[in-house]
Amino acid sequence: MYALDPDTGEPRPRWCSWIGEGAVGAATDDRVFAEVPAPDEADVSGREVQTFRSDTGAATWQFRASEWVGAPAVVDGAVVFTTGRGDVCAVGGDQQ
Repeated sequence: MYALDPDTGEPRPRWCSWIGEGAVGAATDDRVFAEVPAPDEADVSGREVQTFRSDTGAATWQFRASEWVGAPAVVDGAVVFTTGRGDVCAVGGDQQ
């Protein structure tokens, strides 16, 4: 995952973070949300939603699901996603 600086127009990334076979699903001005494989997981059904600071790329928290995770979306400052079991999860808001 790469963050480019729109002000400079330079092709060099401002920062990058390794998310493996993950995918960015949502972003806000200060956070990027990605769905990624859970670490050390032999079974690819173990997934996480991870959030990264948009200014530095530093990972700030993750939420692990025992089954796949649907693409995250941002609603009222919280990240919302679904699991393979049909759970709907909302994490965060202004406190995160």
